[in-house]
Amino acid sequence: MIWHLWRRKAAAVAKQAALLETFPNQLGYTALPGGPEQPNAIQTVLDQIEFPFRASCQTLIDTYGLERDKAFGRESVLITPCPFGLTGLIGSFSPNILGANFRHETPLWFGAMVSIGDDMLANLEHARAQLSAHFGPTQISKTSSNTLGCGWQAGPSSLTLTVWPAQWQTFPVRNDAHSRDPRLKTACSVGLSAGFRRALDAAEITWLVSAVPIAKVLGNPARTLDALWGSSPNGAERTFVREPVKACTTLLGRIALSGDEAALIICSRQLYIVPRSRITGLVLQNILPAKGGGGSWLSISYLGPNAQEQQLPVSELYGQEQSLDALAQDLGTALALDVRIEPERYDC
Repeated sequence: MIWHLWRRKAAAVAKQAALLETFPNQLGYTALPGGPEQPNAIQTVLDQIEFPFRASCQTLIDTYGLERDKAFGRESVLITPCPFGLTGLIGSFSPNILGANFRHETPLWFGAMVSIGDDMLANLEHARAQLSAHFGPTQISKTSSNTLGCGWQAGPSSLTLTVWPAQWQTFPVRNDAHSRDPRLKTACSVGLSAGFRRALDAAEITWLVSAVPIAKVLGNPARTLDALWGSSPNGAERTFVREPVKACTTLLGRIALSGDEAALIICSRQLYIVPRSRITGLVLQNILPAKGGGGSWLSISYLGPNAQEQQLPVSELYGQEQSLDALAQDLGTALALDVRIEPERYDC
């Protein structure tokens, strides 16, 4: 009897392994409509189902409560009922809750786990079928060397489905959460990056269209308007990040002052509109080569809601020690700001 059970299990494993090899390689996520000054298809659906992606972390805590996730052992906010109406959820959609200094910001992402049984592919297909009703069809493929999945993308916004087949894990890692809730081992991970950026208000539009460039952004700024729009905001600090518009075209890769000199505009990987009254200085950090190649970071400092210093990036260069020194001094002079040079540290 035991022998027959073992053979049946081995045959099922072999069958699934063969099935996994039939999926195509890295097709990418299904592209949905959107663009500068155009509706974002993913955000449109989120608005239709009243998904609270525009709410701050603190608002979500106040609305849904904060509790301890038993499996993952971390603070969690469960958005219930699930706005997508997904079945098979382990819990519900939960945002990443930022630290206390940034709870006035919206979450960078939301996540959920879907499981209807021990079959990983069935869990993935179950999640895909339900979400395709909202976003249209998408094809499952190998999304990396050790993951299988699918998803949708509209510029800075994405919704992804991912599973980790055991046969593809070269270096299996013990996950204590799987011990606490075994369903997680074969569950489908659903990840939502809403890509939310605040829209420009009337004053900010006036600042933007009147802006005069004073320096170049050094590093790797967006080179086209579509690239700027499609770059997902990925830092905790997004107080001054704004949704790009067509008027940004002449400012790509530039640091500029508004016509009345009341605002600093930085058009790098994101569009930043910063009232000069909020800026307290410039911060230069040089990194010496070690295990890494070193580099240089230049940031603006300002006081956040809790009166603690916070920073947003102006330029970042890697492998070029002290390459932002001249830019820091030029901006300090142009903006009448002190430049604080942090102690050098090694790129370890």
